[in-house]
Amino acid sequence: MRLWLASTILLLVGAQAMPASAGVLSRVRADGILHCGGAIRPGLAFPGADGKIAGLEVDLCRAVATAVLGSSARIDFHAYVLPASYDPVRQGADELSFLTSSEILNAGLAATVLPGPPVFFESEAVLVPADAPARRAADLAGLNICAEPGTGAERSIAPWFATRHLALSYFPFQESDEELDAYYAGHCSAMVNELTNIAVLRIEAAADGHPSRILPDRLAAFPIMAVTGLGDPRWSALVSWILPAVMRPQPAADTVATTFGLAPGWLAAMRQAVGDYDAIFRRNLGAGSKLDLAPGLNTLWSEGGLFCPPYSE
Repeated sequence: MRLWLASTILLLVGAQAMPASAGVLSRVRADGILHCGGAIRPGLAFPGADGKIAGLEVDLCRAVATAVLGSSARIDFHAYVLPASYDPVRQGADELSFLTSSEILNAGLAATVLPGPPVFFESEAVLVPADAPARRAADLAGLNICAEPGTGAERSIAPWFATRHLALSYFPFQESDEELDAYYAGHCSAMVNELTNIAVLRIEAAADGHPSRILPDRLAAFPIMAVTGLGDPRWSALVSWILPAVMRPQPAADTVATTFGLAPGWLAAMRQAVGDYDAIFRRNLGAGSKLDLAPGLNTLWSEGGLFCPPYSE
């Protein structure tokens, strides 16, 4: 967080030397549309029955678009699935992306983009049958735990058990369908995956007659960040000030509007378009959605979460 704040300050200092009409913001306003993208994740950026991608990241894209374009803002949100799908990021065509550090490195974007504020804290979670005796992940010591190889889930299992000096029996599965079948057959006492994926697996298992529950422990956690290109520090700074305002109203809002030339009432328009972060989470991932996840890490630090907006001082 200190590093992010320092980066934002440097960006803002550099931004003040640039004319208000320069760069990405001018292009977005001239086109009347904000281009965004993110990796496919349930509740964050996931295609619906109509084929359109929806989720928390899409709503945050719309929030930034509304702040800079007004209530008539349009967005173009697309998924990064294959290596070539990151080309809009490499070429600067996407003004805002939502990525993890691993996705940035694996796509070769480290020298192309600037990681900004976290927008969601993903975690590696554990799913067990509803009638399993395990109440915590430690109760799975010595039992078969399944995950897909090469994933963050696999990488999180061994360190978590090793630091607690617990016996680990890990079974890798190349195909998710095979893993699910093994889980149904009792060959897997638990499955580990990203929490958003685990929430979907819980729904699928229940529909197949295998009610399941998510254990409270998180084997690992990592941020999904708002990412902008390196070419325009003023745009990066603007995004880094707008998104914390989605979390809670901030005293610096008027200063942001003056510094970056946002229209009066931008904060109210943004809130009217998408609501605050709690509302966005609730309808995409929480009690108002099929995933039915608790906010957990995705609350303010004062409520036990990991979010610490820059105006808390």
